[in-house]
Amino acid sequence: MHFGTLPLSIALSLVSCSTLSAKAQDGSSGDSTFLQDYLTFLNSAGYTSLSSALQQVQQNGNVSSDWLNDLSSGNWTIFVPTNQAFEYLPPDISNNASALSSYLSYHNVYGNAVNTNNSSGDDDDDDGSSSTTLESSASSTSTSESSFGTAAAYILEFDETDCDVGVFPNDTIGRTLLTDPDYVQLEGNGSRAQVLAWARRSPGGDINILNQALNTTVANTTQWGNLLLAEINNVLIPPGNVLTALQAFNNTQLISLLNSIQVPSYGNSSSGGGANNGGNSSESQSASATSTSSVSSSGTSTEGNSEGGANITALQALENLRGFTLFAPAADAFTSDLNNTIQGLQSSNNQTALLTLLQNHYVNGSTFYGPTLRELAFNSSSGDSDANSTVVSAAGQYFSFSSNSSGLFVSNGNGAQAQITRPDVLVENGVIHIIDRVLVNEQSNPSAASSAYSSFSMEATQSATDTTVWGPLPIPTESTASFSLTESVSSTTESSSTSGETASVTTQAGFRFDRRL
Repeated sequence: MHFGTLPLSIALSLVSCSTLSAKAQDGSSGDSTFLQDYLTFLNSAGYTSLSSALQQVQQNGNVSSDWLNDLSSGNWTIFVPTNQAFEYLPPDISNNASALSSYLSYHNVYGNAVNTNNSSGDDDDDDGSSSTTLESSASSTSTSESSFGTAAAYILEFDETDCDVGVFPNDTIGRTLLTDPDYVQLEGNGSRAQVLAWARRSPGGDINILNQALNTTVANTTQWGNLLLAEINNVLIPPGNVLTALQAFNNTQLISLLNSIQVPSYGNSSSGGGANNGGNSSESQSASATSTSSVSSSGTSTEGNSEGGANITALQALENLRGFTLFAPAADAFTSDLNNTIQGLQSSNNQTALLTLLQNHYVNGSTFYGPTLRELAFNSSSGDSDANSTVVSAAGQYFSFSSNSSGLFVSNGNGAQAQITRPDVLVENGVIHIIDRVLVNEQSNPSAASSAYSSFSMEATQSATDTTVWGPLPIPTESTASFSLTESVSSTTESSSTSGETASVTTQAGFRFDRRL
């Protein structure tokens, strides 16, 4: 049963993001009592398959389910698969308690993540629960979000009373509880959890979970204590590796280019292939990332530099990194003229030029998701400093960002510009943004690349946990930008003032490394 129903206009408002049940917040009951009450509620609400799966994980003494205890305090959104969704879960997952625990942890996001700022319209029951049901709206069954259209947006950090959901490609990002190294190898020495991305297909339309092979949408939403349960029609699959992501876009041209570039392996043969990565340790993967960074920042020939003289492909090197942001040219970006240029470099075995060309398409050591890129674009348009509006590539060149009514754009050091047509293609060790052309730049600055990587590594170690949901805000016009921005950030002024920031547009909306997802 799913209790009452409400129209679509208020279906996602449920309750204010700051509304919590005293039962779940007063700390009077232990984690075990909370979990038992939670399982009981799931059964009474009709989500018996999820309840059974959680019990299977909890009762297996050989499986870590510590993430379950985190749900007893704070705001959480639980994306709850229907009973039918669990029927399609492969046996190698449903019958493997460890894999099942990891899959289920990917369904939990910090904060009340799918609310709007409409009136809540919720009713509290005696057990602290409230519920709404989304009206069904027409939506495409296509699994490709690249055809949803484009729109620009600017980004600010949300407070807990304004959790909007934008229209694709203006997606929202939230940090989950998935930290299993078999499924996630982001920066932060193994402590940074994987993220989830979602957006609407159209204004007021369904909320879609992105990066899923099956079309996955949010339907019923139920508030129970501090948990916002959002019903979805499929079990969420954690992101795979780089090759899998590129194959999903049929990008054989980029795959071929990556396989043609050789870099030293530094004794690490792991391809970063998720559950099939051979149990590679966090330490060895971190060492691999550092080694690859030093090569990437040099832009020099890689022959004879690796341990034992062995080289790996650039594709394998990307999959070995811990944290990266790749601006991946789409298949149709490889024009005949560009292919001739690349073939010429390949024929002459000019690995230096090929490597530098690749390095100027990615950031090594940090994941910059779509909301952060849109904030960088805003900072640039508002005259903020380069430190708050640019990012250093693995070749030491600067990425800059801009936004207009057509969408979000990225430029590199020599002025080449491309539109980001599909943001936030999540992979297990980073993020890929699909762009509409190749950023041809053969310039490099090894010192800048090395410095940037060191800064990213230090930051990841200091701030490995993010609990903020990040998403889009409407495009401010020239006449309203200052007012809208000041109003939106007023709730964070007090916390910002302690770190020396002010409430001005330039600094308050500025890019803050310690808060970045």
